[in-house]
Amino acid sequence: MTRDGHVRRRRRERLVKPGWGPRVARRIAAIVARLVYRDVEVSGWSAPPSGPVITVANHFGGFADAILLIYLAERFPRIVARDVIWTFPVVGSLMRWIGAIPVHRKVDKGGGRTSNDDMFRSCYDALGEGGSVLIFPEGVTQDDPFIAPVKTGAARIALGARAAGAEGLVIQPVGIHYADKAAFRSRVLVVWGEPIDLDDVGGDLESAGEPLGADNRAAVGDLTERISAHLRAAAPDYGSWEQARALQLGAEVALRRAASPADPVDDVPLALVDELGSRLAGRPDPVRSHLQEQAELYRAALSRLRTDDYALTGPQHTGRDTVADLVIALLLLPYALVGAALGLVPYALTQATRLIPAAPAMRATIMPLVAFVVFVAEWVWVSVATWTSWGRWEGAVVALLAPAFLAATVALAERAITVWRTWRRWWFSRRRGGPVDEARALRDGVLAAVRAAL
Repeated sequence: MTRDGHVRRRRRERLVKPGWGPRVARRIAAIVARLVYRDVEVSGWSAPPSGPVITVANHFGGFADAILLIYLAERFPRIVARDVIWTFPVVGSLMRWIGAIPVHRKVDKGGGRTSNDDMFRSCYDALGEGGSVLIFPEGVTQDDPFIAPVKTGAARIALGARAAGAEGLVIQPVGIHYADKAAFRSRVLVVWGEPIDLDDVGGDLESAGEPLGADNRAAVGDLTERISAHLRAAAPDYGSWEQARALQLGAEVALRRAASPADPVDDVPLALVDELGSRLAGRPDPVRSHLQEQAELYRAALSRLRTDDYALTGPQHTGRDTVADLVIALLLLPYALVGAALGLVPYALTQATRLIPAAPAMRATIMPLVAFVVFVAEWVWVSVATWTSWGRWEGAVVALLAPAFLAATVALAERAITVWRTWRRWWFSRRRGGPVDEARALRDGVLAAVRAAL
């Protein structure tokens, strides 16, 4: 269920941590998600159980993963995170404020503890009250497009909580797919996978003479394998980033034409691209390798033309839509200019995070934090400056209108991009010969390779 790129849903009663800290954190997460991502798709959504639930998710985007899941979750989760995070004063205070649970690892320095008895007790208590726990079972942030080996912590928590009296416990796998996890105003897909009902699989996990619990090694190993399989089915799982980009481009090409052959769509939903890309990744190596080769040749041709696949998809039939976009852009222009003046410095600082010499997952952690801090700081500064210079009523008006002006700027920018891409598509539709025809021939080769793979 999506609405203009973001999820619309009815909030349910929270069963855990009803205090003001989690409530404020949820609202902040919603602001950050709507600010940082222009499109948040949700696939496979189903109402979560009213009882205890352990959410297990892939960890490709660092802190951004937690922001998205707090934003989308029906109930505020108790987040299980590495204890080294608590060593940073501001972040540590934030983790305590939202009721996060530290987990200690021998390989980490600075935590000073290796026993996780308190962590398990906290999780058991939360689940015993019918609450929600969020854990990233890979243990570390992953920069590769596949799931790292899943650790046993989630299975031990689930079995231990069940043995401690938590009834109806469900493990919910979640896959997070980023179009570009370190980019501002990018797209993201969240896939709610098939849940694991511990009551349903409990009989299969039992071993002779040993009760189910966190110390039952056989049961823990079996449940960990199940969690891993369900998580891999929901999350990105490609051999390499080169393979992921190639197969997703092939899926996008096929889906864009299939959606409407006479007038192909602009942004193909990430859920469809991911579903088809995952199917292509599972094809036999010769077929998959041929498709990957064709897609890489086509990508190189697009790069030489400095364009994208949408521009080469055929004649343009959206003149009326283009006029509507231009009219809306003109109406937004005066408000957007004010918003641009307010947001120019925060936007530049947010975009500058791409220049940080760090892994993409680290930049994915830094970027939403920087975006929230600098945009809110600018909003507060302008409001206070207006208050002190002109008066409190003027300051209050600016404080109320500044977010609307910024929203107008974003809307105008995205309308302008749409008009530009429409014009580019019209321009390419009139070109013949040379590199353009070569790119079209390569695109046909990608379509043929996708059909052969399926």
